[in-house]
Amino acid sequence: WCVIFANYLPGTSMNDQLAIIGHPLAYSNNHPILYNLVLSGLVQTSRHLFGSGEYGFACYVLIQMIFSVLVIAFCVAWMRWRGVSEAICFVVWTYFVVCPVVINYSFCTIKDTLFAYILVLWIPFIWEYVIKDASDRSRISTLVIYIVLSIMTALIRNNGIYVSVFVGLILAARYFKNGGAKIIPALLVVVIVSAVPNAILSGLGVHQLFREAVGIPIQQIASVVAARPDSVSEDDQAYLNTLLSDKTFGEAYAPMSADMI
Repeated sequence: WCVIFANYLPGTSMNDQLAIIGHPLAYSNNHPILYNLVLSGLVQTSRHLFGSGEYGFACYVLIQMIFSVLVIAFCVAWMRWRGVSEAICFVVWTYFVVCPVVINYSFCTIKDTLFAYILVLWIPFIWEYVIKDASDRSRISTLVIYIVLSIMTALIRNNGIYVSVFVGLILAARYFKNGGAKIIPALLVVVIVSAVPNAILSGLGVHQLFREAVGIPIQQIASVVAARPDSVSEDDQAYLNTLLSDKTFGEAYAPMSADMI
């Protein structure tokens, strides 16, 4: 990865990240505040100390790359520990080493990179939780791992809390009489801790953008309107077109991005 990263120093990004660097609080209506503060803080500190934000930008990328490699190494080692053959472990490791998409995301500062690897960590946790007996599921260490994983998931993406709650409720319901009940108080801790950043932001007058919450269903609606306009009634089309100022839903639809809508 570092060989390719050297060609793209100090790393790659998108327009959102450039805006976050300059206005981390303002863009917390769309991106998680912790991610914004870390990225912006490193770049701004670098500018103050060295006259350029590139060092801070590269530092964030290196932290992200190290975290990603550690997650991959841990998961492959866990697979081998659980009896997966060396050949399969080697194939999995090689995929992450040479896959162009994985490499490109390793030095891209979008929050989705860290979020993806945090989600990967859920796989061994869920597997171990399922095969444990009741006493192991009730251990403090098991609950702490759930809490840490959940908080990481919730703080790196605004919709990450739904993953944590969904997993917690499923495990609690499935193994309620076999140690699963203990995950309920852990789930409450996760919800409370995850709510703190939003409460602080609300007090500062920063609120989550509703349009971001409905981006996927709106994109799906636009896809139907563009591909099969005859399947949408005239009344529905008229209403949808009132939501856009200068284009119809069908005209604004772009398969690879919901930003136009």
